[in-house]
This record gives sequence, C-alpha cells and structure tokens, in this order.
Amino acid sequence: MINYSVALQEFELFILILVRISTFVYAAPFFNTANTPNRVKIGFSFALAILVYTLGITYTYSGMLDYAAIVLSEAAVGLLLGYAANASVQIIMFSGHIIDVDMGISMATIFDPTTKTQVGIMSNLYYYLLSLLLIVSGLYRYLVSAIVDTYKVIPIGQAAFRPSLYTTIVDFIGDYFVIGFRIALPMFACMMLLNCILGVLARI
Repeated sequence: MINYSVALQEFELFILILVRISTFVYAAPFFNTANTPNRVKIGFSFALAILVYTLGITYTYSGMLDYAAIVLSEAAVGLLLGYAANASVQIIMFSGHIIDVDMGISMATIFDPTTKTQVGIMSNLYYYLLSLLLIVSGLYRYLVSAIVDTYKVIPIGQAAFRPSLYTTIVDFIGDYFVIGFRIALPMFACMMLLNCILGVLARI
C-alpha cells in the first residue's frame, strides 16, 4: 500500500529544489540568452533538480503559509545567485566597453540577438571568447556544481536576508569596476604608449 503522505512530502521537497534551480537558470549567464530554447532550460532544470534531490536534503515547515514563504525565499535565492553569476560575466562586457572607448570605436555598436541589446565590438568579442573558453576548458561544470553546493551553504528554508547583504552588494560593485579596469589595463597601456609615440613622431 502506498503511503501518500510520504509521497506528497517528497514531492513538496522536489518542488522547492526545482524552484531554486529554475530561477537560477532563468537569470544565470549563458542560460538566459534568447537563443537557448525554453525546453532546454526546463529540461536542464528538471534534470539537475532530480540529481540534487538524490543528495538527501531535508527541510521542515509548519503549515501552508510557511511552505509558501519557503517557496518565495527559494525563488529569491535562485534569482540572487543567478544575477550574481551574470554580473560576474558582465565584468567582461564592461572591460570591453572601456577598450571600445579607448580605441575610439564605442559608437560602432552591434545588435546582439542573444541578449537583444546594443553591445560594443570588443565587448561582444570578449563575451564570445569567454563562452568558448568556458565550454572548451569544462568550467561550466563548476557553474553547475556551484548551484548544487548552495544547498550546503544555504539550506532549504534557512535563507536569511540580513542588512549585511547590502554591504556585500556594495563591495561586489566595487570589485566589479576594479576587475573590469584590470582586464582592460593591458590594452589601455598599449593605446597610451602608442599615442605617446605618435605624438613624439608628429612633433619630430
């Protein structure tokens, strides 16, 4: 005889896992592009949720309202993780924009059909080079393992949005600009040296 109460509890746990992973895939880089079919996103989220479900994750709740609050918190955690990972990739786009401005081609923007936005030439080049490097080197597996490890760092139903999160976001934005300038620094130094040489030659 099937124990329906146990089956329903396991199904509720699977739904909570699926909510976090699906919202992460919705906002994560390389998955949120327009050229990625929705069926692929849904299938990948469902398959990854099944794998995470086998880890033996536990949770507790006391009532329907508590369960609804846990669902909302899991969706918020997935979106925050996805947007944080996406912002890390946008550092490459930011450094490419700096190079475009320094080279004088910032006005030559192109329409990127994957993000449906106008992007610079070097920004788009850096983005696709990063995508190629991610696929060739197998670093995409670390992106997948990172979302799985979040269940150890942030267990289901134990997400706490404290005021210290504001300080973390501010520090992250500061690192965003610092890392972007560091990536663009070699090209910036070459262009400055080239301008100095051309200035000296013009005076001569």
